Amino acid sequence: MPINDHLKVKDVFAKKYHAGMSNLEEGIVEHWNWGRIVLAGDGAHKFTPNHGQGLNNGNQDVVALVNELHRCIESVGASNQPSKEELSIAFQRCQSTRIEYVKSDYNLSAAVTRMSAWPNFLYGLLDRHVIPLIQSFDDMMTNHFAATHIVQGRILDFVHSEEVFKGKVSWVYPIKA
Repeated sequence: MPINDHLKVKDVFAKKYHAGMSNLEEGIVEHWNWGRIVLAGDGAHKFTPNHGQGLNNGNQDVVALVNELHRCIESVGASNQPSKEELSIAFQRCQSTRIEYVKSDYNLSAAVTRMSAWPNFLYGLLDRHVIPLIQSFDDMMTNHFAATHIVQGRILDFVHSEEVFKGKVSWVYPIKA
């Protein structure tokens, strides 16, 4: 495969320092909790890094988990400890709250990775020839697809404060005053 008029990939590859591949694991665990043990972030769902959603989803898992633990502690009273069953229910509610968002981001992350890796003709065609022709592709992705997803970010629903971030699209879960 030619790189330019005088150089081919095999010429450069023969003089390489190192070559390798990364195993980009991905998947969603079916059960995020067992008894008093709960998984969050990469422990519960692992995304490929291309789309950058692993950390964001991990943060949202922690917010959902803290909200559920707070509700659980409030329901049993501050002087009592929640039972294993009560914690298990709280952990299951956390997973139920997060699972659809996680699946959505997982699928988007997988699509972005495949677009970059060109596993078939269609992905290569889109990445190299179609998307570069769309003048406002980045703006469209940011203002329409990303914005409608970002505004659904969860908050610690028991913390009250002043909302300092206001934009074109309102938050689904605004900070409580």
